[in-house]
Order: sequence, then C-alpha cells, then structure tokens
Amino acid sequence: MTAPYCKMIPDRPFSKKKAIAPALITLFIAAACLCAFEPFWRLDNAAGFAAKKKTKRSAGKAASNHLAGAEVIADDVFIYKKGLSFYENSEYARAFEYFKYIKEKRPSSLYYDMAVYLCGEANVKMGKPDESIEYYLYLLEKCPSSSLCADAVHTVAGIYKKKGMSGEAIKYYKKLLGSYPDSFWAEEARAFLKYNT
Repeated sequence: MTAPYCKMIPDRPFSKKKAIAPALITLFIAAACLCAFEPFWRLDNAAGFAAKKKTKRSAGKAASNHLAGAEVIADDVFIYKKGLSFYENSEYARAFEYFKYIKEKRPSSLYYDMAVYLCGEANVKMGKPDESIEYYLYLLEKCPSSSLCADAVHTVAGIYKKKGMSGEAIKYYKKLLGSYPDSFWAEEARAFLKYNT
C-alpha cells in the first residue's frame, strides 16, 4: 500500500530550466533596484538620506513645469555623477571642477550641498586643507540644515588639529557639540575637549 502523498510527487526528473528562470528574474529585479537607488547608497547614509529627501521635495516643484524641471534635474544629475566618477577614480582636480560648477552655477540643484561638501573633500585629497576649510564653512553658511554640516564641522576641526592649531580645533569641536550633539562625531569631540581643555 502506498501513502497518498506519494501520488503528489511527479514522476519526471527535476527541470533545471524551470529552476533557473525564477533565479534570473530575481537577479534582474535586484540589479534594477540597485541601479535605481544608486545615488542614495553610494555616499554615506546621511548624504543618501538627504538626497532622497531632497528628491521627493524637488519632484513636487518640477511637476508644475515638468519639461523644464526634468531637463535641469537631468543636467544636475549628469554633472554630479560625472564629478563623483572622477572623485572615485582619484581624479580629484577634475572632480573638483564638476562640483565647483554646481556650486557656482546651480544653487537650486538637488546636489548643491553635496557638491559643496565634495569640493572640500577634493581639496583635502589634493593636499589643500586651507581651501577645503573655505568650502566647509561655506556649506555651513549656505546650507545650515544639510545633513552634511556635522561632517563638515568635524573635518574642519580635524584639519586644525592636524595643523597643531588646538585653539581652532577646540572652537570647532565645541561648535560640533553645540549644534550637532547627537552626530556620529560627537563622542570624538567630547574626548578631544576632555583632554585639551
């Protein structure tokens, strides 16, 4: 006597084609999702979150004049991604030119604060810390609500610390704790101030 559940098992062998098709579909969907959200995971989480938030805000603005808005956004995305590509390939001078273009010519860009921040980062990588400080302070002045401000203040404090200018480093670490007490860098600032004041 055979068990009733044995009738449910098919007699034909396992089909590899049928098993591969769902796997390929899943892989294709995953790749499409990664490409769609690439600007948000490429940078750190704070920058990605800021970009996502700005994208939602700007989508409403562009809806009123969708053709002109779409062209401007597409240009900004192209310019920003081109600069980011050079930055990732350690071509900091070329990347700096693209980010500087957004800073100077596109103040309403979705990528404005990130471009200003990356101008500072590119200058640090090129060995120009004094110029980078100017960009970080510009970011603090023009985009005070940006999620990158805490990183900018931390970097300015770190540059002064490396240069041996403890007074300036203390000033910016205090600013970091005063303005961004819950930031990722707050604990480092507290430790520095504890041993240097």
